[in-house]
Amino acid sequence: MAEDRVAVAGSARAALVDADLLGPADPDQVVTVSVVLRPRSAELRPEAGPKELAFARAAQVEDAARLEAFASSYGLMAAGRSLARRTAWLRGRTGDLASAFGVEVVGYRFPGGTHRGYLGSIQLPRAVAGSVVAVLGLDDRPIARPHLRVAVPEQVVATFTPPEVARLYGFPPATGAGRTIAVLELGGGR
Repeated sequence: MAEDRVAVAGSARAALVDADLLGPADPDQVVTVSVVLRPRSAELRPEAGPKELAFARAAQVEDAARLEAFASSYGLMAAGRSLARRTAWLRGRTGDLASAFGVEVVGYRFPGGTHRGYLGSIQLPRAVAGSVVAVLGLDDRPIARPHLRVAVPEQVVATFTPPEVARLYGFPPATGAGRTIAVLELGGGR
């Protein structure tokens, strides 16, 4: 009798724009995936303290054990777990991961390089799927890309001091009291 499986919500992945399908990935490549588990409780009391919040947001031991037993039946190894982070790590060959999660693992080439991905939605047995929020790591496409540009000396026209930048952006309109600014930096530099 075939296993009754259901798709993990939000697990379908489209190919990157301008990506070419290379074909099946190496089934013997060893990969570690992160499986995000559901929280113990979705309902929290407004007056809950930090310990109660941490307990309610953590995964349940039973969910992690059920996932690990399922994974073991496909030749995957439990590589660790953190109930507080609601994450269990599974390690195994790509071919075994594909069988366990009901997908075809493939390779793609895109202008920035190559990546591993999968076709379809991740499928899990109904008894396991209810406790799984996401499976991360089967698809290793780049998420962020660098925007660092190295200036060539003769291209540098001017540099600006902080007050000059503030003036260019019209900030602050008065003293700046009560204002907040944020600067986000995602890597970069040398």
